[in-house]
Amino acid sequence: MQQSGETEPFIDEILRNLQRITGDLSPLQIHTFYEAVGYMISAQPNKPQQELLIANLMTAPNSAWDLLMAQAHERGTEILSDPENIKILSNILKTNTAACSSIGTFFLPQLARIYMDLLGLYTAVSGIISATTAEQGLIATKTPKVRGLRTIKKEVLKLVGETYIRKAEDLDQVNRDLIPPLLEAILGDYKQNIPAARDAEVLSTMVTIVSRLGVRPPLALVVARCAALRKADALPPPRRSRS
Repeated sequence: MQQSGETEPFIDEILRNLQRITGDLSPLQIHTFYEAVGYMISAQPNKPQQELLIANLMTAPNSAWDLLMAQAHERGTEILSDPENIKILSNILKTNTAACSSIGTFFLPQLARIYMDLLGLYTAVSGIISATTAEQGLIATKTPKVRGLRTIKKEVLKLVGETYIRKAEDLDQVNRDLIPPLLEAILGDYKQNIPAARDAEVLSTMVTIVSRLGVRPPLALVVARCAALRKADALPPPRRSRS
């Protein structure tokens, strides 16, 4: 909203000067900044205008994301051999999570923009971790390369499960559009990995999903699969929300 005496709304001025404002900030400061701006955007009552503000806020991370995804389509998982690319991807995911944490349910257009590539990245990273672990043994899980790749997986889960799904309001849409490809990407990977390479965040994400959505198709499958995974890992059962 434009205040008296302003030539443009303050949020528009911030987004117009975004590159200059964030140019000298550390990654952690940038994430904090994106979260703060996200609160301002979440207060915009005009939905088309709000979507435009979100798109403008995410221009820089989306440009970096698109560049890496284009390289991935050309070179495959080779791009994940570069530690700098792993670092960039991790920061992009953290930036999205920071913005999503404050924008909340209205972050869906941005999440939808990257969602399938996001899950494709998760699957590709999982494949590299599994192959590296099979070749080098348990010691591989302690190497900088695998630790960096596991950070990417954890950030994907944090963005989708611990942040967006926890804040989403249209749960039917979440169940219909987000859950099926998410389950396909993460549950099969969890089951196939050796225990040392499994991420506890997978099960916490499942707990979040069931807590928010209850047990409905395809979430009945979540309960069955999580029960099988708990049996294999001797983990305590997750709590389900009372309906």
